Amino acid sequence: MNKKKKGDKAEREVYKIFESWDYIINPAPRTMRRIYVKNKPIYVSQRNDHWGLFDGEARNATHNILFQVKSNVSDVYSCKYAIEDFSKEYMKSFEIPQIWLRVPRKGWVVWEYDDVRWTLYYYNLKGDEVEKFKYS
Repeated sequence: MNKKKKGDKAEREVYKIFESWDYIINPAPRTMRRIYVKNKPIYVSQRNDHWGLFDGEARNATHNILFQVKSNVSDVYSCKYAIEDFSKEYMKSFEIPQIWLRVPRKGWVVWEYDDVRWTLYYYNLKGDEVEKFKYS
């Protein structure tokens, strides 16, 4: 399985978890990119991110969660700094940025930012919370 398929599978799993929690999902829109094959233009669908940072948005009556799904732990830390910078300038109080990391055969590690610190959640594969703690 290549990285793109692995990431798309992880995103679909996160969508199912949010739907089981009664959130409405707004995935990042697909855009069309023109490429040339034998000097003829062909349009290819490609995934785009919300503001170049978030894979999707989950909404209910009280929360608006913007989430980024990762399947490799080394990608999380660069994403954390980008989210901190973005949220200080553009996010409103009801918007919650999250990073979801898929841990194979274990579940999910979720980082949630609240303008001051990151809160770390652990979920099993079904989306049930296992543990939670805060750190700066």
